[in-house]
Amino acid sequence: MSAGRIIFGVVVAAALATSARAQTMPNFKTSGWSGYAQFDAQQRFQYCIVYRGGADGLEYGIRTTAQLTMFVGISNKTWNMEPSTSYEFSVELGDYKKTHRGTVTADRRNTLWIDTGNDADLRRAIAGGGTLNLVGKGSARFTLPLAGSDNAMRKLLACTALFGVD
Repeated sequence: MSAGRIIFGVVVAAALATSARAQTMPNFKTSGWSGYAQFDAQQRFQYCIVYRGGADGLEYGIRTTAQLTMFVGISNKTWNMEPSTSYEFSVELGDYKKTHRGTVTADRRNTLWIDTGNDADLRRAIAGGGTLNLVGKGSARFTLPLAGSDNAMRKLLACTALFGVD
């Protein structure tokens, strides 16, 4: 193999690695939560997210867009939900209790994202810690401990402020 081909291969590999990093960076950890900023293929900011693992393979997280629209997500590798169905959940945390709709995308049938809007009361409640309860119709109930959520929300909002500015 010629030196020119080796150099070309290294340049291509470096460019691909840079492109991949630019789409999900920077990664951060705080108080048991992990997070990152997500960008699309054109390097436009999509959202920042913090997430953590829970019991029985459940993962949960919170993401915010540049407009501070917040989504609460739950996921389990064993789930296979119908993507065309809308799921309604009561989001409960301390004195906060509101009903929101959740959606599942066809490419992530094991993940439900509940759109809670730009809700400062919920952001404050999550930062205050405690236990977040997602109560659906029937027997669907998820209890999500928010230990360390004060630091996680600070990092989430700082990430959104840093990368979400147009």
